[in-house]
Amino acid sequence: MTTIAESRIAAPRVEKILAAIWEQALSVSNIGPDANFFDLGGTPGMAAQLSQKIGT
Repeated sequence: MTTIAESRIAAPRVEKILAAIWEQALSVSNIGPDANFFDLGGTPGMAAQLSQKIGT
């Protein structure tokens, strides 16, 4: 079972990993945690591809 403290530590790491994936897919840099994938140029098809890459 994961504790709240462990979740708070893991969240920034997950955000950084996802931001790096988005940056590569969208050719955009410095994506922040409040960024919107579609506002940055993402498409539904790209979202599906990234979802498969991420493993969801």
